[in-house]
Amino acid sequence: MKLQVLVLLIFFFTTTNSNAAKPTLNQAIDQYLNGSFSKALSSFRRLIPKEKEAYFFIGRMYALGEGVAIHYGTAREYYMKGIAAGDNKANYGMWGLYYFGNGVERSYIKSDAYLIKAFSTIENARSSNDFWQYVYCVLQYNNHVKKDSDEALFNNTSQLARKGYPGAQNFLGLFYENGIGTEVNTDSCLHWYIESSRKSDYHALNNLFGHYLKGSYPHRDHNVEFGLSRKIFSDYESKYILIGDHFRYGLGTPLNFDSARFYYTRALSSEETYEEASDKLTLLKAAETIPFFKFYSWADAKELAMTGNKKIMVYFFDSWDREAQEDLDKFNQGDIRKKLTENFICVLIDSNWDINPLINDHGMYQSRGFAIYDNNGESLLNGYNHQFPELSRN
Repeated sequence: MKLQVLVLLIFFFTTTNSNAAKPTLNQAIDQYLNGSFSKALSSFRRLIPKEKEAYFFIGRMYALGEGVAIHYGTAREYYMKGIAAGDNKANYGMWGLYYFGNGVERSYIKSDAYLIKAFSTIENARSSNDFWQYVYCVLQYNNHVKKDSDEALFNNTSQLARKGYPGAQNFLGLFYENGIGTEVNTDSCLHWYIESSRKSDYHALNNLFGHYLKGSYPHRDHNVEFGLSRKIFSDYESKYILIGDHFRYGLGTPLNFDSARFYYTRALSSEETYEEASDKLTLLKAAETIPFFKFYSWADAKELAMTGNKKIMVYFFDSWDREAQEDLDKFNQGDIRKKLTENFICVLIDSNWDINPLINDHGMYQSRGFAIYDNNGESLLNGYNHQFPELSRN
């Protein structure tokens, strides 16, 4: 009898302590928002199946590689469990998979259908916790839903960023970078990217690295950048892409296509970076076969044009764009290649790393375009894709 009472007491107290220690959904979401992904994942796992929204967060963490390795199949599994449990917000996760083509064939029709299902629930939920307010801000920023106003979007994002949420801090940096709801302010932009990157937010690290490459980061030093690119991205599969870019562009290390190819090839082993690495290798091959196209700085291009009494042709591309290879193949054809080398200093601009010059300096608003300048840097002509001018006229 005494033994039975003791067993019952032990069961009672252990059960009580276990329940007391179990986090609430909002506590788990706060852990997630603050970048404590391991804790958040453990909390969300403990909350299922009672808290149906926890399925969505576990799926999101697998989709984004937050606290776990990226696995889109597992992400989809948890999103679908959330939908089956009656959480319409989990449709937002499925929207992301189909919109970006992560683990599924990209389909804007399907992604739109999932977003429509999720939207009204997300709109109502944004007042209940900061995460869904953040999601609503992201949807507005990317024009997936109607904006309240740029100023309201900036203010809402700013409030979330000042609470220490790395995702919101990264977006606030984007607002300052692009002048959305506020004045363009590079110092504030970098401040928020740095704050977000301290918590290893991938997008903030990517944006910050882009500023390193564009030279807008204070006290630019390519040698420091090269070291940092190997250090700050050490926890991400994309580090191989970024280190490869350093070798490809000769940033902080001598230009070395063999080393660039080595790192791009390593990136092929990851589902996350396979497609981008394939594109990088394709364009690297093109750069080797068309040596007269260089990643010149604008100042160097103008100096070479004046010295050689040539015009400048700038070709813009996105490194993920497979069709860029077709354009580069055209340039390598006998007569076209001959006229290009005789008449032009040919410059490549990768718009992934050079967005501001792409838009501001050259007036180009999409990739696979060109601009032609005289040897003083004065604009003569620009266009897109198949609209290349008859080079014989030059």
